[in-house]
Amino acid sequence: MREIKFRAYRNDVGMVAVTGINFDTNWADTAWRREDGKTDFPNMDPSAPYKYGQEMPIGDDCILLQYTGFKDRNDMEIWEGDIIEWGKGIFDLDENIFEVQYCHWGFAIRNCKSNKTYPMVGPMPNDDVELGITDPRTITVIGNIHEDPELVGSK
Repeated sequence: MREIKFRAYRNDVGMVAVTGINFDTNWADTAWRREDGKTDFPNMDPSAPYKYGQEMPIGDDCILLQYTGFKDRNDMEIWEGDIIEWGKGIFDLDENIFEVQYCHWGFAIRNCKSNKTYPMVGPMPNDDVELGITDPRTITVIGNIHEDPELVGSK
């Protein structure tokens, strides 16, 4: 069974850890380290893993991203919203840059050039899906759609 965890992209501070989610109220507890190492919480233990935290409504300003349960060839976790390079030198693809997405069957990758979608693991019995990634170790995470939109031609 895969580990279930989330992170979030916040428009005001960037990528943050999610320490709790209330799906009834649609709010997430987010936590992060400030670049300067300072904290706005004077009583917080300085050895705590996070220096800053805030509850945020889930939506356009706080986008939840789920961990796929897989790691790439460099042992980096692969998350929803990641931009990956896949198939370079292995498959004859027009473009080998993909976005990791969550869709109705689970995690998938969308080719950033052709817009075709492939399942993350194993081929699916669907005419729209031609092949699947059966070995995530053939993937390299190169960024994410929120912090590196230029990798997929956005902005």
